[in-house]
Amino acid sequence: VERLTGYMPEELQGNPFAFLIRPDWVDRVRRHYAEQVRRTVPETTFQFPIVTKSGQAKWVEQTVTLLDDDLGDDNEPSGLHGVVRDITDRKAAQEALVRGAAAEARSEGLLRARQRVVVAQESVRRNIAQQLHGSVQNHLILLLHKLAGVIANAPDDAPNQELQAIKRDLSGVLEHDVRDISRQLYPAILRQGIV
Repeated sequence: VERLTGYMPEELQGNPFAFLIRPDWVDRVRRHYAEQVRRTVPETTFQFPIVTKSGQAKWVEQTVTLLDDDLGDDNEPSGLHGVVRDITDRKAAQEALVRGAAAEARSEGLLRARQRVVVAQESVRRNIAQQLHGSVQNHLILLLHKLAGVIANAPDDAPNQELQAIKRDLSGVLEHDVRDISRQLYPAILRQGIV
């Protein structure tokens, strides 16, 4: 008793057992004992917190059995026999497991969320790359071909040089801007290659 509660046995004599139970659990423990005395629960193991003499909280597990030696006329038991064990370390280990499982679940949730973000990013990249490649790039190529036709049919040299400069500028935009942007939008695995 002293090792578990910090009280000497003499200090506990005359005090109700509820004196040791953490205040927010007193009613629950009383209901449990009342059910047991009414024989709704013949033998039970019950866990609850206590407060030691130093104010430390501990968890105990109590196995209680009804004593039926001398049943009276009202069929009441002659008493209760209880064994109390300190389960503070076991409870702490269980709580650590629960916290670990919760942390793992959060970690898995974060991983799934990250995967969804990556999938969304790849979808946006793919759409932009397709638009650049399929729409903008093709329009530029079409304009370059039309411009080449205009240059081929142009009569004198002066406007032809200007048209040649425009063609070079359009080719530069196509080669260095549109295709570079389009390549950068492809997933990294495609740029690095598959080993």
